[in-house]
Amino acid sequence: MRHKKLFFLIVILTFNLSFSSVKDLTNEFKNKLGIEIILDTTVVSTWPLVHYKKPSDYCRLETYLKILKFEFEKYPKEYFKNIDLQKIVICNDLKVKDVKRAAVPDPEKHTLFFAINSNYNRSYLVHVMHHELHHFTEDTLWDTMYYKWKRWNRKNIRKFEYSAGGHIAYFDENKKVDWYTLNNPIKGFLNLYSTTGQEEDRCEIVALMMHDSKRHLLIELCQKDGKLKRKTKLMMRTLDKLSDTKKNYWRYKVII
Repeated sequence: MRHKKLFFLIVILTFNLSFSSVKDLTNEFKNKLGIEIILDTTVVSTWPLVHYKKPSDYCRLETYLKILKFEFEKYPKEYFKNIDLQKIVICNDLKVKDVKRAAVPDPEKHTLFFAINSNYNRSYLVHVMHHELHHFTEDTLWDTMYYKWKRWNRKNIRKFEYSAGGHIAYFDENKKVDWYTLNNPIKGFLNLYSTTGQEEDRCEIVALMMHDSKRHLLIELCQKDGKLKRKTKLMMRTLDKLSDTKKNYWRYKVII
């Protein structure tokens, strides 16, 4: 009986500490980055097929917010203001129709949705954070997340055509396809997922640019692949212009 009481006391103390830490973290997001963290289901997505649940595990929530804060603090001071990201919804069971998603960008609502109740490792979560943020960023650049940039197309091999978009990776018949291994399957591309659409191509590059433990892989591939190198440089110039930073602000991350 005594051991049970001690166990429950530890659980309660852990919850209270995590709850307090989460509150502090949400305040830091608001004060330092200008982003409101939403932990309930009050934000309704622009798309009716998107649904989610309120997070329940405060220990996991605390861990996720610490990672997210560390990653988003890498961006220039005015970046989030310039792209008008106002809210981040942290949730459980994020789905588009019946398909689970780790994240969903919603520029119309100035919001990013992130799910925290899946067993993804830290490296994957970091990749998703930057990948989805760049989808959001592209809407600011071109007023759409699916912009067809002629200048970008000219960086690819002749007659290359993208697939129908990143959503095809979720089709039942494609679930066994290795979309994400960084194997440079075609000159100018990081992985097969990059070939599904221009937007996914750019988001994969930016995600690696910002990923501390994987950035070296992008650098190594750029040294071997001139087309990928030119596309990466174009992204750095584009982000410099968007974020009003000095020239080469992004190049200190990726020296190619």
